[in-house]
Amino acid sequence: MIKSYRLVLTVFVLASGFLSGSARAELPDIPDPHAWSTLPAAERDARASALRERLRAATPDERRQFRERLRERLSALPPEQR
Repeated sequence: MIKSYRLVLTVFVLASGFLSGSARAELPDIPDPHAWSTLPAAERDARASALRERLRAATPDERRQFRERLRERLSALPPEQR
């Protein structure tokens, strides 16, 4: 009886951990630099604030992945567009 209780408890704990991880929102896509630069200043500020909030809720690994993707996107731009 104790072993089956432990098994059920273990499965429940593992399942809740997997479900909570899968329910988390994904990080946003990297914004298009050209489209970002054409936005009005107030809109850029609002989007930047929303992006910061989403990154605060992310794990350190997710933030690192986002920064890497951002660097790749910006380094792909020609120097005159940076």
